[in-house]
Amino acid sequence: MLRTLWTITKLGVFIAAGVWLSMQPGQTELHWMGYDVDVRTGFLIFCVLCFSIVFAWLYRFWIALKATPRTIARKLDARAQDQALQAVSHGLSAIAAGDVHSAEKQADRARRLIKNDHGLVPLLSGMTARLKGDSVAAENAFRELLNTKQTAFIGVRGLLQLSIDRHQHDQALVLARQAYRMHPKQAWILKTLYALELRARHWNEAQDILNKIEKIKSIDAVHAKADRAAMLLARASEAQNRGTADQAYLLTREAYNAAPAFLPAVLGYLPFLIRRSERKGAMKVIEKAWGTAPHPELKDAWLKLAPEGTNTPAKEYQWLQKLSQANPDHEDSHLMLAESALVQNLTGAARTHIDAAILARKSGRAMRMMATLEEKLDHQNAADLFMESANSAAPDRVWVCTESGRIYANWMPFAHPHNSFNTIVWDDPSQARRAPSIITALPDQGDALQLIESRAA
Repeated sequence: MLRTLWTITKLGVFIAAGVWLSMQPGQTELHWMGYDVDVRTGFLIFCVLCFSIVFAWLYRFWIALKATPRTIARKLDARAQDQALQAVSHGLSAIAAGDVHSAEKQADRARRLIKNDHGLVPLLSGMTARLKGDSVAAENAFRELLNTKQTAFIGVRGLLQLSIDRHQHDQALVLARQAYRMHPKQAWILKTLYALELRARHWNEAQDILNKIEKIKSIDAVHAKADRAAMLLARASEAQNRGTADQAYLLTREAYNAAPAFLPAVLGYLPFLIRRSERKGAMKVIEKAWGTAPHPELKDAWLKLAPEGTNTPAKEYQWLQKLSQANPDHEDSHLMLAESALVQNLTGAARTHIDAAILARKSGRAMRMMATLEEKLDHQNAADLFMESANSAAPDRVWVCTESGRIYANWMPFAHPHNSFNTIVWDDPSQARRAPSIITALPDQGDALQLIESRAA
């Protein structure tokens, strides 16, 4: 209604302007091809304006008519592009759901519809082929992405994941470095590159990457210190194998200084201190470590440092009591003293410490020690009950890999056979937190979805 009134108003104003011009004084004489025309000047101006407007309308109509095929083609292309983007989006959803058949169907549909795919079709094809297990087709698709600047990074990432899937870690390292040059502040790239540099034993490069990971706060300070110490211990082990004991000692000392609370660094450093007769320093190290993470090797090292004349069970018990003061309420402190008390047949003291240990944590070791105590007292039925309880009690602490759950006799920088770095911890195997491998936990679709959104916007 308002638009109609506005149109009528404009038409009325135009007609009024024409009438006003026609009524203005002035004559114009035209002599053309034998004709003489005498007309008012205002009316002539009005006619020229009308002709100009009509000519402009006709010209615009002609231009629109001429452009109609191109307009229709553009609209059809835009519609096909939208449908192709929908096909890519549905294809990625099918990949996320593990539906290979639907993913292939959507990839074919997108390939038929889309003209300028900006790398989306090769991306979908590559991810589909990888899900299908066709690594050759996936590699070809991801390499096609390298030809477009906007999708080159996704191509690199796809090839990186393929290399990791194939366990081609040398090639993966090259691709990870390329990805790092393209996006130097992406946390997952830094972590992947870090894991690959470690796997290749490139200690200096790994140290530099670890510093960058810590700078962007993608790793906590405690974990970073432990990793630095683990790298130094790995280098110390290499030096020891080469027969350079002095270098091994310096690297082990540096590892301990880097992370004094890191149990493997403590256990690696202690033998050097004992061999070098640095008794006071070794005692301080043991007491400090026992206060945070008691371990049987700490007890053994403490006994080696016992003063002369303490080789009797009673003196040994008193010497161990001194160590237990560093962490008096810990289960291992009580079990250490209970074991020593049992050797002396101090059954009362042994029971007290075992009961305290069970209150701290009902472990299999504590149950077995209680069974031993009951046997000493000729309480066989009670001993059998405690031995039976040991089977269902919490398992003893061991060196366990937090990535695979494997148990090891000793700590190692790399957990074999999967070669994960610094994932072996001293812990209850049932409580050790399982974490996926860095280099197999790459994100799958984040960049792809972001690319689709940016192209569809």
